[in-house]
Amino acid sequence: MRDGFGNEYTLDVLVKRAKNLPLFDKSGHQSSVFTVGFQGWKSKSKVFDNDLNPRYNEMFTFPIGMHGIIEDDKIGINVETYKTTGRGRSLGNITRIFPVSELRSGKAVNCSWALSDNNGCLNGATIELELKAKFWPELKVEEKKIQSKPINTTLLPKEVDTYRLRFLVHKCTKLVQSPCSAIVVIRFGTDIKSTQICELTQDPEFEEEINFVVYMSQRDIAKEIVTIEVLNTLRTDKEAVVGDFKFMVETGFTGEAVGWDEPAYEANTVCRTMTKKWIILTNPFQTPKNINGFVNMSFSVLQSGQSLEQSPIIDPIILDVLRNVMRPSEVTAQYKRVYFRVYLAEDLPIMDNPDDMSHVMEKMRLTRAAFCDPYVGISYCGVEARTSINYANYNPRFNTDIIFNIEIPAVTDTVVITLYDYDADKINSADILATKHLSLTEISYLSDDEYGFDPTFGPSLVPFYGSPKHFEHSQHPELNEGANGIGYRGRILLEVFTKPSFSVGMFANTAPAPEEAIKRAAKGLRTQKCVLVMGAMEATMIPKEFADNPVSFEISVGEFGYANSLFTNPTTSKIWPQAPLFDSVNYYWLEFDIDQACIIPMEWEHSIFRLEHLNILERIRDFYRKSLDDIDDDIQKEKIPADIISSMKILVKRTIDRCGITLPDLPDSANNLDKNQKSLREMKLRLIIQECKKLARGSLDGTPLALKLLQKILQILDEICCEPQIEIPNVIVYMFSGDKLVAYFSSPIHYFLESSVAKGKDCERMMYMDLKSTDGRDMMAAQLLGFLWFGTEKMYKEDFQFPYDGRISSYAEMYENEIITNGRWGVKNLTRPQFSNEDGTMQTPKDFFTVPKGWTWEGEWEIQPKKGSLVSEEFTLKEWVDRRYETVNYFDPGDIETQWWNKDMIESSAKDEVKLSSDWEWTHEWVIDSEEPGDVDGWSYTHSPDSQTYTCSEKKGNSFKRRMWKRERVRNGPPVLPDIKEVVEKKGGWVYSKTFKSKFNIEELSTDMVRRRRWIRNMSSMDPYAVTFSTKTANAVVTVAPSLLLKFPDMLRYEVRVHIFQGRTLTSPDIMGYVTVYGIVCVSGVTHVTRTIEHQLSPTFDQTLKFEDIEVIGSSEYLHLTRPKVTILLFHKGPQGDVFIGRTSMFPDIANIGVSHRMKWHEVELKGNYAGDILGMAQIYRSHTPEDKALLPFDPPVMPDGMFQLPPGIRPVMKLTRIEILSWGLRKLKFWNSKPIDHPRIEIECGGSTTTLAQIENVKLNSNFPETSTFFDILLPEGNTYKPPINIRLLDKRGNGFIPLVGKYVVTEFAKFDPEYLAKVMAATDKIEKQGGGGGDEEENSLYSSEHGTSVSTDSTVVIIEDENEGQTGCMACLSKMVKVVSSLMGTEVLDETDDWEFLSMYWWSRYYAMQGNTLLYKTFKHHELPMISVFEKEIEFYYNNFADSIQQFKLQTVAKLKESKTDEDLEKDPIIGVYKGSFRIYQLEDGVEKPLLYASVPTSKPLRVLIRVYCLEGIQLACNSPIKDRYCDAYIQLQIGPKIIKDVGSLVRKTRNPRFSKIYNVETILPNFTELSVSAYDFEATEEKHDKLIGETKIDIENRFLSIKRPICSLIERYMIGGPHKWRDFMMPTQILDEYCVANGIFLPSYSTDGTTCIIASEAYTLEEFEKHKENFEDRKVWGPAKERVALYVLLELGLIRDHVEKRNLYNPVLPGVSQGRLLMWCDIFPYMESPPEPMNIDPPLPVEMELRVIVYDCIDVATVEEEPPEDASADTLHDLVSKSKFVGEKEADVSEIHVRAINGGGSFNWRFLHKFHYAYLERKVIVEGEIEDQKFDPVITLNISDADPSIAPLPYGSVSLNLANCPRGATDSAKCHMSMIPGYEKPPELIEEEEESGKKETIPKLTYLSVFKKKKTLGWWPIYVKKPNGYMYQTGMISCELEVMTKAQAAKRPAGTGRGEPNTNPVIEEPIRIPTTFPVIDSKVKMVKFIWKSPNKPKLILGLIAQLVGGLLAGFLLNASGMVTSLLGVGGGEEA
Repeated sequence: MRDGFGNEYTLDVLVKRAKNLPLFDKSGHQSSVFTVGFQGWKSKSKVFDNDLNPRYNEMFTFPIGMHGIIEDDKIGINVETYKTTGRGRSLGNITRIFPVSELRSGKAVNCSWALSDNNGCLNGATIELELKAKFWPELKVEEKKIQSKPINTTLLPKEVDTYRLRFLVHKCTKLVQSPCSAIVVIRFGTDIKSTQICELTQDPEFEEEINFVVYMSQRDIAKEIVTIEVLNTLRTDKEAVVGDFKFMVETGFTGEAVGWDEPAYEANTVCRTMTKKWIILTNPFQTPKNINGFVNMSFSVLQSGQSLEQSPIIDPIILDVLRNVMRPSEVTAQYKRVYFRVYLAEDLPIMDNPDDMSHVMEKMRLTRAAFCDPYVGISYCGVEARTSINYANYNPRFNTDIIFNIEIPAVTDTVVITLYDYDADKINSADILATKHLSLTEISYLSDDEYGFDPTFGPSLVPFYGSPKHFEHSQHPELNEGANGIGYRGRILLEVFTKPSFSVGMFANTAPAPEEAIKRAAKGLRTQKCVLVMGAMEATMIPKEFADNPVSFEISVGEFGYANSLFTNPTTSKIWPQAPLFDSVNYYWLEFDIDQACIIPMEWEHSIFRLEHLNILERIRDFYRKSLDDIDDDIQKEKIPADIISSMKILVKRTIDRCGITLPDLPDSANNLDKNQKSLREMKLRLIIQECKKLARGSLDGTPLALKLLQKILQILDEICCEPQIEIPNVIVYMFSGDKLVAYFSSPIHYFLESSVAKGKDCERMMYMDLKSTDGRDMMAAQLLGFLWFGTEKMYKEDFQFPYDGRISSYAEMYENEIITNGRWGVKNLTRPQFSNEDGTMQTPKDFFTVPKGWTWEGEWEIQPKKGSLVSEEFTLKEWVDRRYETVNYFDPGDIETQWWNKDMIESSAKDEVKLSSDWEWTHEWVIDSEEPGDVDGWSYTHSPDSQTYTCSEKKGNSFKRRMWKRERVRNGPPVLPDIKEVVEKKGGWVYSKTFKSKFNIEELSTDMVRRRRWIRNMSSMDPYAVTFSTKTANAVVTVAPSLLLKFPDMLRYEVRVHIFQGRTLTSPDIMGYVTVYGIVCVSGVTHVTRTIEHQLSPTFDQTLKFEDIEVIGSSEYLHLTRPKVTILLFHKGPQGDVFIGRTSMFPDIANIGVSHRMKWHEVELKGNYAGDILGMAQIYRSHTPEDKALLPFDPPVMPDGMFQLPPGIRPVMKLTRIEILSWGLRKLKFWNSKPIDHPRIEIECGGSTTTLAQIENVKLNSNFPETSTFFDILLPEGNTYKPPINIRLLDKRGNGFIPLVGKYVVTEFAKFDPEYLAKVMAATDKIEKQGGGGGDEEENSLYSSEHGTSVSTDSTVVIIEDENEGQTGCMACLSKMVKVVSSLMGTEVLDETDDWEFLSMYWWSRYYAMQGNTLLYKTFKHHELPMISVFEKEIEFYYNNFADSIQQFKLQTVAKLKESKTDEDLEKDPIIGVYKGSFRIYQLEDGVEKPLLYASVPTSKPLRVLIRVYCLEGIQLACNSPIKDRYCDAYIQLQIGPKIIKDVGSLVRKTRNPRFSKIYNVETILPNFTELSVSAYDFEATEEKHDKLIGETKIDIENRFLSIKRPICSLIERYMIGGPHKWRDFMMPTQILDEYCVANGIFLPSYSTDGTTCIIASEAYTLEEFEKHKENFEDRKVWGPAKERVALYVLLELGLIRDHVEKRNLYNPVLPGVSQGRLLMWCDIFPYMESPPEPMNIDPPLPVEMELRVIVYDCIDVATVEEEPPEDASADTLHDLVSKSKFVGEKEADVSEIHVRAINGGGSFNWRFLHKFHYAYLERKVIVEGEIEDQKFDPVITLNISDADPSIAPLPYGSVSLNLANCPRGATDSAKCHMSMIPGYEKPPELIEEEEESGKKETIPKLTYLSVFKKKKTLGWWPIYVKKPNGYMYQTGMISCELEVMTKAQAAKRPAGTGRGEPNTNPVIEEPIRIPTTFPVIDSKVKMVKFIWKSPNKPKLILGLIAQLVGGLLAGFLLNASGMVTSLLGVGGGEEA
């Protein structure tokens, strides 16, 4: 087998010999033969006779795929007896896995294998063989081209020169972070540059060039390191790093060459290029290193003056990707084996022309199918494997596995599947049938969670598209080679699955598919019957080039409907040819005789459930996208924020509802991909619901940032709206001009699906299908009006009804053909059958038609010509000019002959004999056409009638002359068709033409050579589904499809009026932006032309176009569905001809049902891009009957040019309007055409009136306009929507009087300049501001990672406030509501205790932390009515529209340059050439009433000196980008405005990412010369060269703030205080500010009461009592200012001026645009320059307080202990050695108490004191812990636990409790009241809830209180201890009694105490614990002795000793007592004897 490079891979198997073969033949004569099998190939040996030990020595060669043998490959050998008939008996067989490791060496491998019988038992026989890979390539794809000759850099020149390093960043792919807005950063040495941001995609495309110009030697360049880094701008800091790659310019990352292209890098040759390299990204902060994405880029090193041609665009799918990969050495590739199982193919096209090979077919007895030899090739990353060739087969069976060993994740996810047709005439060549691109991303989901799955697919049929089958193969072969095919080419049955791989390297292999898999796949090919229905009403807008021949249409789905299909029966899929009619202007159109219908029966697999799922998801996505576009438009139009916010909330709510659906269940036929996709889709729908809920809880503030958050959800919806397994091909409509295929329409089948589950969006909908040209031109070839329906046969028969009450009928059709021969008509020499179908390909005599079962004839055959052949060219026109040539032949003066000809030089009647039909009338007499060249009498002369050359004067030899007569006529009524009966009676129904392929006409001309007439016979059927019947010819019975007619009971006529008012921002080829424009308007085949508006920026047409007698199907109730489409085409008239500049379309409003008659803007498109807008509308009126026409509105007024003007009521009312212009200045002007813009001039144009602003003499000295305000009055339409745009044009005065247009801006939204609208917006904005200015920070980071968001529980525990200050009302009543808002961010409701406010309120920081969640401070300030502060989580400009309330910034976009120049390179990336600062006020003037100018009092534009006071407080999470520092930076502040720089190294704060600067800077500047203040944070000595490095900067437009009416120059403190830490800091008093505000806004000056407590302004009174609730708070006259100033301040705050605030401004680095580098807490004040500015505010923070925490643990009870050995008696007491531990936050080890030995039943007594010392920040309520790099801040949490003294018994604590000293639950007074609900965040476990429900006893939770130990100083009580189990729930394991006491260091010194019970045991004295005794000393000693003996190793000996002692004792006792017993016995006996 050969690979894509022609290399052949084979395996040689040499079978040497066999030994000890068994003998089965009793005769002793036994012959043997063996078979060798490998990878599906089998070879058989020759026969060896009479030998049980044969020596074979036979060699077999097998193809082995592309890159060797894989681990699963096996070799099989079977030896059997030889028989001439039948199969021999097996002598032994063996199947073994290849010795892969040995074969890799390439050497021969000798094997001796034992044979087994059929039962698997060894039979004693062996076989010897030798294996050798004839060609075994080690896979070094990555090295083959990458390796270059090693470079000795010492040989490179040392000379320094200028070089350019050119990086071309193409794209990124498979970035792991989602969502991702990526930016590529390139670092070369210390220089950093970046691309633009590519928003919201994991596969961004850049195509940006980045250049580094260096002055170095070649040797130094070769040693430099290049870093490629990709960042996600939606995240910050390290989380923003997607990945990076580093390589040395010459040696590369791994020490090898990185893949330089040829020529090699040689000395003195510096042009070096890497083209289209794939760079693997890894995250430097992650271990192990995983592949996080890929970057595709090119890199060149060029010498000064050297240029490099643009590298060719290489398709990454065709490119050998693996040879262009740059891989870091630490990344280990992970491979998987992906199987592509190709089963079969079907419906393949004919590639050879059978007509050219008919003699071959006849000789070889072949069919048409013999001319296709298909095979399938699958290519991935440049490696291709192919199936075997199936010769002469259109439906081949491949049954082949193509196996790829691929790396996961891979560089590209596109697999190219190609269908080939083997060409035997060409060596190693094949024709491409079709190509399919299969994306691995669509069939896999790489994730470690339960939803992840490897590539899987099918088994499923895959449709292929390419060049239509109507084309010859030589036509458009490129369509077969890419993914943009337009015609169906067949399907293949494919299955994809993945297995683990243990091989390394990329390779491909093939193997036969298993039989079981083939059988399983065949079950999935069962089909169901379906039906496609199409109705066609008309075709319009057909270009002239396609209208020269009859036009026809064909609809197909796959092979069904394809007229020339070899596999399907004919169907009614064709709309037969008709001659198009001219629309009198530009296009042609087809009005079918009767609406055509097509019904196509078909059979498809059971896969409709996939289409239903897709329709459900697309419905959600389409709704979401449309709603999002509407919101985007509202934001662009700057509508009222409240309306935008409301729209966002409605969208989020509806999205939650729609995504809450459940996808339908899958059928049994669903495959693995269906199941995985369903789970994945449902997961992502749930994810969308979660994100929508998070957005609903957050601040949908109506800003572009909120829109970006909503767009992330749209990205998820796009991901799930993907279905790779659509087995049913697209619906394709082809358009033919004659026999030539000229246009097509293609659409996915699921759009037209009829389903009870999810109906397609276009099913049964009347739609305009835009047909595209097949030649690749970007043009619309026609519009076809019709509808489509697709469904199952069952649904068709039961439920389908034609829309709009349509009824279907059918008829048989045939044509009788004749040809003229020798002047007579007949069939002689006729090239087609006398009776045939329309195209003449089939003989259809009427006598042989047979009606199938279920059909009946209706009537007899009758002649019925088509409508198109009965009408002439002028049939559709209203005006026409008849022309006749008068010709005179005066060769013979005696016989002068005069003849008449029409304009086409066809003989006709004389001009006076021309008669008109009743619908025409003459308007003029016959006159000589003066436009024709000729003499005075119009004659032109020539020498012969056949000559084409005429002269205007008679020459010698001329004998023939002619002249043109013309006469105009107009139509006086609707067009009248010729009477068909009359045509049939008089002319026999014949129509004539030059050829059968040309247009037929009813009039016979001298040039006509053929004629035909049409016969039809109607049929009827009870079963509309039966749409085919048979016709019996002389030779065979042929299946024919009849013609279907779709009849509608109502075909009503309407009048359409199109109203066009004006256009704006239209595309202009003119460099000055002017257009000379006209429009072509098309409605249902009728076309009109608008006026031509010359040389306008915003052309005003003010025109109505009437379209009369437009026929519309259906009754009036369907009009909203069937109304015609209005298409407007715009053209620019220029010196080079007319240029198409765009098109738009609209549907008319139905005037009869009261639709609002308001014009709106319609977007103009040009090649898919925005090209302007047209303001207009259309209306449709019924005009079917005279009564309807009588109700039509009057005709609009007629203009002097005869055109209709817009009628009253629709035409906007023109009002005298004043446009006031506030022109402030120009900023940021760039170079244009290599020169600076030194003498700019601004023109303001609106509605044709132009005003030129005052000239700026020297923009460098003063860029403000000398005159700041002007105005002009103009008649403009009433209503902001109708107003023409305002064009701001920037011109520059240059040498020789040349004044070019260099920039422009078009103002299209006027609401923001309307004073009434602005008042509404200001009122809404003030309302939002009063509710809280700063708001919370909207989460921007990961849409998926919940750890980056803030979750607010809605089920937080409700607590009760213990208020020590009861009885205080007023402020506290308001406080209750406000505190709940702030405290909701903390998880609990409130804290009631307050600290020493007199101490805390001395600091500015106390106000900051009061608004950052410190409810203690918040309550304190509210209670004492101290001034609060607003905290803006972003720049304040974000919340106040960049302070554009008085001055807006209009970014002027550059226009076309006269020439290219290097200085204009910045304009290529950023088209903004400058900024115009100004504003407008647009309002109507009342008749006779003069209004005062709004811009009467504006600030002077002269230069102004100001003082800027900058308060820099602290940095927040500053980025650490230093290569020599780890996780920290040494930050300091630098300020710059203009040339002035303040570098404050003294503010340096080392080793922290959160430096607290607390610095104040005073900076002076002059406006407008230097208006932008830059505040930067630098990292001190951040490079190896000890250079400082910019962390980030924030820029503040001082001028905008200075001019804003919100007065942000110095924010207003909420209280006017003349003393204390929060005293007034403005340079003006509140009364002065209020007076200034009134003057600027035209308000009467305020008046005050005598005592100053009341202020009256604008008829509204304000009193102090409204704002100061408690007079006692304002009695200190040393602190509080006069009442008059205080009330004036309150009025200012009510008017919406900026309150006292602080900003968290994002810091950005210019080399990383859009990526936040942290934030800076700051604000600034601006004052006019003065010698003694106001005193700055003190921003020094309070220092942390040294404190000591004393914890006394008294007792614990009910501790759930762990038993070493469970007791036999469950009721027995348990004894454990317990110990208590205490650990304060920040401590490494916990303190341990003494052990309570043998504590009974988990009850311990300790009486032990723990001491913890710490630093506490009161304002932040944080503990400060000193760290190695920076101090860390923690909540003051003490953790107490009870543990076992023996860790071996219980390594983990029995229970613990953590208490936040600042937010501590109050302890229970006794253990009985102690419960788990005291713990914040406690949730009762489900099993406990079930127990309560079963028992019916529900636990009552007592009311809880919280306290601050820092306020109470000491608290005592019982708290529960608990453990947290893996299920996440907390379970109580006991209770602990303790005392907590907090004191300062000084207090601790006065009240000393020791640890435990050590000295000094005071404060308080701790007694010894009273413990129940569980030990007795005497007994214990004995017991211990016994235990010792029992556990001793000498226990057996001791036991034996004890037994011996016992026995010895007993024996001794016996012996001692034995003598007495004997004596007594003897004594007794003796007495007796005596």
